[in-house]
Amino acid sequence: MRGSHNHLRRRPRPETCVACHQEQVEREAKQHAEAINRYRPLDVSQLPTLDRDSGESDDEQIADHLRAAIVSGQLAAGDMLPSDSAMMAHYGVSRRTVQQAIYLLQREGLVEVRWGRGYCVTRPNRGPLPADVRDLLEDLAGGGTGLPGFYTDLLAERAAGLLAMYPEPGR
Repeated sequence: MRGSHNHLRRRPRPETCVACHQEQVEREAKQHAEAINRYRPLDVSQLPTLDRDSGESDDEQIADHLRAAIVSGQLAAGDMLPSDSAMMAHYGVSRRTVQQAIYLLQREGLVEVRWGRGYCVTRPNRGPLPADVRDLLEDLAGGGTGLPGFYTDLLAERAAGLLAMYPEPGR
């Protein structure tokens, strides 16, 4: 039977009570709201402003602010970072500075790019590190490796990033 549109016909709905239907509608609305809130980025006004008198560069300060938001749980895995333009306006810096800060967090494995959507937090907060691992990372972050300068700097940067991802004991 060519040209038949039987697949477009609606099936009759089974009789449901109004209360059950209302519960289902409310449950679906709640799930929808949770899904929307999950991908709503952090309000950039909740981040501190730059300290121009500190010895740290602007991109390092921005990365520190975002890292602190991740470590504190203000930003959880799957949350979106504020947009480049929102951070540019908040901090009064160029897009390049914001992107450099994001790059620092990407190198530490804290955020990833979601093309067409923005930057997303990749790692959830974890429990404290074992004491011996924390001691080793603190030594590496302090530059105590005995390796040539480049490798010492790289290890110190990576160790500092790992330490930032884990809360200190007793917190």
